[in-house]
Amino acid sequence: MSDEEVDMVARLHMDGLKKQKIVSLLRKRFPETSVIDKDIHNIIEKLKKENRVGDTPMQVFENFLNDNDFVYYTRENTSTNRVEDVFFCHDTSFKMWRVFPHLLLIDTTYNTNMYKWPFVQYIGVTSTSKSKLFCIAYAVLLRECQTDFTWALEHLKGMLEDSIEPRVTVTDKDSALMNACKQVFLNATNNLCRWHIRESIKKKWKGIYDSEVREDFALLWTVLCESPTFDDYEYNCVKLQEMLCQIGKEREPFEILIYS
Repeated sequence: MSDEEVDMVARLHMDGLKKQKIVSLLRKRFPETSVIDKDIHNIIEKLKKENRVGDTPMQVFENFLNDNDFVYYTRENTSTNRVEDVFFCHDTSFKMWRVFPHLLLIDTTYNTNMYKWPFVQYIGVTSTSKSKLFCIAYAVLLRECQTDFTWALEHLKGMLEDSIEPRVTVTDKDSALMNACKQVFLNATNNLCRWHIRESIKKKWKGIYDSEVREDFALLWTVLCESPTFDDYEYNCVKLQEMLCQIGKEREPFEILIYS
């Protein structure tokens, strides 16, 4: 194996990839290679003796956080000494969060990392004339339960120190996350994310409405969401309900889910 191949094996091994995955990536990067799993095993053992590899994925991650101005916290299982939760925030994001703490958006993605753990992103919004989103912090959690979400939110809250707390939190309809927000940020109003609501509605209308009805609904839904005043919202909500009721008279049986 060439030095470049060996370096790639060392890097992928420290990232926590298994031998089969390393072989697959090597063959894509070096089509002429004839490497097999046994070769990877031998190379890794040789690198260990040379002290060129050996850090666990968590140690590599911690080194990265330390070297790049991140503040981070970990929580371990006392019986296994295994890290189960990680919360981290860059120094620049920490300063932004203390200046713009009014609105907190939280989004959780799944199956986006090799461990299949929930990855949580905390997002803020500037209150300047040109409002912009910025990443506040991140968390990798073993479980998507209220205690895990609360642990991460407590660290997020602690970073504010003497600053004011968020007045509004925006989440999807994950009850564990919503309850954690209510527990940590007692005075904040929790709103549901418009995008998540729309995605839920789209799942409901599949097979129920034809494309023309879906377009009419999408238009009225957008008008409703962008209502500039509460009176406009109530008016647009009635118009949307009237359209849905009219469809109900023409097509039986039917099922409609209305968010209000």
